[in-house]
Amino acid sequence: MSILNSIRNLQDYADNPKNGYMDNVFLDIIQQKKRLGKSLSQEEQNFLEQKKQRC
Repeated sequence: MSILNSIRNLQDYADNPKNGYMDNVFLDIIQQKKRLGKSLSQEEQNFLEQKKQRC
């Protein structure tokens, strides 16, 4: 499998909202901002609240 095919497969996987990949990426970004002591936007705070409610 070529690198180009791998990248395309990853893009297809990331673009599918059913697998939650982008949610995980967004959560990682939010957690990194919290570790650095940066304030979260309203959207980020809402996202964290939704994640807590699902667990």
